Amino acid sequence: MLSVAACDVMTLCSYTETFSLSAIEAMALSRPVVHLRRGRGCGNDRPGKTGFLFPAGDTEAFVEKLAILADREVSRRMGREARATVETLFSEKTMVDRYERALEEICAAVHPEHADRVNATH
Repeated sequence: MLSVAACDVMTLCSYTETFSLSAIEAMALSRPVVHLRRGRGCGNDRPGKTGFLFPAGDTEAFVEKLAILADREVSRRMGREARATVETLFSEKTMVDRYERALEEICAAVHPEHADRVNATH
């Protein structure tokens, strides 16, 4: 994380990852993220607020987004928004609740005869 802390902006140009832990770490450190638009689940559902998305292969769009973030005021504002987003969407409680729901859904799908007991715990 030290290397991310030394950056002003995080860029993620992977063709295979939709949204990575690296993006969450950067956002937690109040860094805006410029991320390759990849499918529906890219994770940055607030482009222009917490960072930017750019289309695959569009170097001009990528550079354009970085140029916007060269303005320290804009970069810091987006970084603060990124941090707030991580605190809301990826807090320990939120993540535990999500995992719990996912596991309950899996259990109910695997053992539908016990679905009422799984859902009764909430």
